[in-house]
Amino acid sequence: MRKTLEVKHARMRIWLVPTIAAVASCLIGVPSPALAQRLPTLESLLREEGQVQRKALPDAAEDRLAVPADDDLAAARELIKQAYEEDYADTAGGPQRLIDKLLATAGQVDDSTRRYALLVEAERLAIDAGSIDDAIEASSQRSESYEIDPAACRLDTLVALSRSDARNDAALCRVLIDLVDQSLSSDRIDVAEKAVVEAIAAAKRSERRERKTATDERKRTGRQAPDAGDDTGLLALAVDKQKELKDHRRWSQAYDEAVETLRTLPDDPAANVTVGRYRCFVKGEWEEGLAALRLGDSEKLRAVAADEAELRRSEQRTTERVMAVANAWWKVSEGSGMQPRESRAIKRHAAALYEEAQPTVEDPVDQALIRKRLAAVGEPGKAAKQPVASTPTRSTPGRRNGALKIPASSILPAPMKLSEELIPLLPTEAEVQVIQNHVNMPDSRISEARRGFLRRVEQNFKPEKWSEVDAAYLMSLCEKVYLVVNGRGSDFEKSRLAVSYVLGSRNEKEFITRSQSLPAQVLKEFYFASQMDESRIKAWLMGLGPEYASARRKLQAIEYISRQGAATEGMLKYAQALRNATGDAEQ
Repeated sequence: MRKTLEVKHARMRIWLVPTIAAVASCLIGVPSPALAQRLPTLESLLREEGQVQRKALPDAAEDRLAVPADDDLAAARELIKQAYEEDYADTAGGPQRLIDKLLATAGQVDDSTRRYALLVEAERLAIDAGSIDDAIEASSQRSESYEIDPAACRLDTLVALSRSDARNDAALCRVLIDLVDQSLSSDRIDVAEKAVVEAIAAAKRSERRERKTATDERKRTGRQAPDAGDDTGLLALAVDKQKELKDHRRWSQAYDEAVETLRTLPDDPAANVTVGRYRCFVKGEWEEGLAALRLGDSEKLRAVAADEAELRRSEQRTTERVMAVANAWWKVSEGSGMQPRESRAIKRHAAALYEEAQPTVEDPVDQALIRKRLAAVGEPGKAAKQPVASTPTRSTPGRRNGALKIPASSILPAPMKLSEELIPLLPTEAEVQVIQNHVNMPDSRISEARRGFLRRVEQNFKPEKWSEVDAAYLMSLCEKVYLVVNGRGSDFEKSRLAVSYVLGSRNEKEFITRSQSLPAQVLKEFYFASQMDESRIKAWLMGLGPEYASARRKLQAIEYISRQGAATEGMLKYAQALRNATGDAEQ
């Protein structure tokens, strides 16, 4: 299925292939000199945009694992139930602690069958409990790590949730609507069709429940029940998505026809604007679509596309120029001739530019405008959360601007004390584009962009080299990335970074120093304690060198950490094992 999707996406990009000889040679290996001579204008525009040399994101499917056989999976699930028998039996506090434990354990085991089984069990428990976030987290980890169709996996999880007695239909409807958007953006019409049907059904169930609640309240008290708020408009929203699905089919057909036109008339203005609007506003492929918009017959789109292209090429990416392009796109989004979906996509793109400019905007009117417009696209409060200082978007004497080779549209402005070795490993321009336009991206690209920079950091910048600033920034950046994509942070990933930082210590005193530099809420996270288990502590101490070779020296280190109040449960367990080995009585 994955390969089928990639082929389909390749076909969506094929309008470049028959029109540009260089790209044709690169993509399909068939040179076309005649066509190349006919198309100097489009080729030059694409070269200006950097598209001929642009590299695609690594494919997340390259290192995905095979799904375990049914018999192996069943055996692994049974073993897990035996291993955590007490946790399964403890129903007093609900299933949340067990769900968290299974998700945390899945990130620690090396056996692929057991990991898959842990995720399946966590997802099943979450579905039974009606926990949408946990169910999606488990299914996302499965589809990211194993050879599973991500869109179909997400749909199956949501369908199962819709059958749960503990479901929240209003919340479920919203998540299904998000899946419709994602599926349309990745041309998964099959998934979008099923998701929109489920969304309408969930909205209807929610409305029936609200009406029943209101009736019961009126009978009981004689008063009208409070307004249901946002839930009352869900059915209309779901029905609108069904209409949007029909529009998408029409736009897709128009795009295909425009592609055919460009095969013989590459400078056709109407065909170029159709291709450009589809690539930018429907697919979220702005870099590719801008070149076509610049050749289109819409004067307003042509002008703003040219301005952004110039901004992308310029080395002087000033706050003022970024604001100007953002304002121009916002004006286009509210102009005539824009479909609602197009308008929303343009505003999201403008919001990304506003976020880039925000840390260095000084004019109070512009600051208020940014806050208002970010709130309008569903990102309230971002203005207050964005750091104002230490950003590379404006040149200031004394700053290390040359060292800060990070994307101008960075998700989170980088502090000036960030280590030089870390800077090249931060999210690339392409990854930032995927994350900021996640609604228009397939799950596989989102996953790769979200995890790509963390993988680079882990492979090329070892935790023992991290400074306190590096660790804090990485955790904040990870939180921001997951917040943008999922609407909530990832406690698991943040805790994993914190554990890596602390275990990068070269002795017990540095362990205390690094632990104390972490935010208190991170140290209290369940995932932090579960990942700082006995085996990790043992591996850390054994890796400190010959000085820590003896059991007694390891025990001294743990006792020092314990006296400082920083010992975890896993550390205390290992300390007891060391006492048994050395013959010391438990203190």
